[in-house]
Amino acid sequence: MRHRIVPAIIAMMLLLVSVHGNVAWASSEESYAIVASNKAPKVGEEFTVTVHGEKLEDLYGYEVKLNYSPMKLQLIKATNAIGDGFSVPPIVKDGMITFAFTKIGASTKGLSGSSDMVQFTFKSIEKGRSDVRLLSVKTVNSLKAAQAYSLSQTVDIHSLLKASFTDVNENNWAYASIMRAAGTGMVSGYPDGTFRPQSNITRAEFVTMLSRALELPKKTVESSSPFKDSSEIGAWAMPNVELAVQMGWISGYQDGTFKPNQMINRTEMTVIAARALGLHIENPDELRFSDVDQIPAWARPYISRASEIGLIKGRGNHLFVPLAHTTRAEAVSVMLRVFELKAQE
Repeated sequence: MRHRIVPAIIAMMLLLVSVHGNVAWASSEESYAIVASNKAPKVGEEFTVTVHGEKLEDLYGYEVKLNYSPMKLQLIKATNAIGDGFSVPPIVKDGMITFAFTKIGASTKGLSGSSDMVQFTFKSIEKGRSDVRLLSVKTVNSLKAAQAYSLSQTVDIHSLLKASFTDVNENNWAYASIMRAAGTGMVSGYPDGTFRPQSNITRAEFVTMLSRALELPKKTVESSSPFKDSSEIGAWAMPNVELAVQMGWISGYQDGTFKPNQMINRTEMTVIAARALGLHIENPDELRFSDVDQIPAWARPYISRASEIGLIKGRGNHLFVPLAHTTRAEAVSVMLRVFELKAQE
C-alpha cells in the first residue's frame, strides 16, 4: 500500500511545482491573506505568520511562496493547517520560502470554505523594521486541476529590544509607551537601570528625542543654528535643533534665544509635536480644559487639535496644566503617538 501512495504524493508535489506561466492566472473569488500574531516582537521572541484562504473550492494541495528578511528574522518551522496529508520541509533560499502540501488518497475530498492554510513560525533576531510578503499561492483540487495566484501582500514587522527598568512597572500609566519606545531604541534609561519617568526634560532633549524617533535625515541641514545662545546647545543636540528649525517645529523666543537647557513645559511640548505632525489648526474645536484661561492664546489652536486626535491628555480634574514641566513619561507618550500617526500617513 505504501509503495502505491508515495508515487502519488510525489506526482502531486511535482504538479504543484510545475504550475507556471502556461496556466492562466485564476480569476475566481478565492482570496488569500497573511496575518502576523505579533507585529512588534521583542528580539529573541517567536511569532507566527499565517496564510489564510477565503472561498476555497476543493483545496487538495497547495504551494505557498513567501519573502522575508533573513537578517532580521529566522524561520523556525512551517506547519500545514488544512488537515492530514504530506508535506516536505520548507525550501529556503535567499530570503524566499517555498512550502508545499498535499492531501492523500483518491477518495479524499479537498477543503472548501474559509480556512488557515499554513502557519510559519519566525524568531526575531535583530532590532528594526522588516516585512513578510506573500508572493504566490498555487493550488490543486482533488481532480488535479491547478490554479495559480500572483500576490503581493505584506505584514510589517518591527522587532523591539528587550527593555526593563527598575522604576517602571505595569501600574505606571505610561508603561506601554515607555516599553515600546525603549524597545525600538528611541529612548533609553540610566546606567543605574532606572528610567525616571517623573523627571523633567529640557527643550533640547525633547527636540532631539522627537527628531530621532521620526528618523529625520540630518544631511538635509545646510544652515547653522540661528539662535543667540547657540553656544549653549550641546553638540549631541545641535543637528536636531537645526533640523527642527528647518522643519518649522521651533522658532525660539522673542529675544532670539532657544534656551536649550530650560525645562520644556506642556504647552511647548504640545506645539512642537503638533507642528511635527503638520496639524491644521484652522477652526479648532473649543478647548474643554478647566484651566483654558492659563493656556497662551497663540498655543490654543495647537492644543485643541492635539487633544482632538488624542496626541495629548490632561493631568486629571479636566486640567491641562499648560505651564507645568513635561515629565519623561509624558514626553515619551507624545513622541510615540507622533511616530504612530506619522507612520499612518
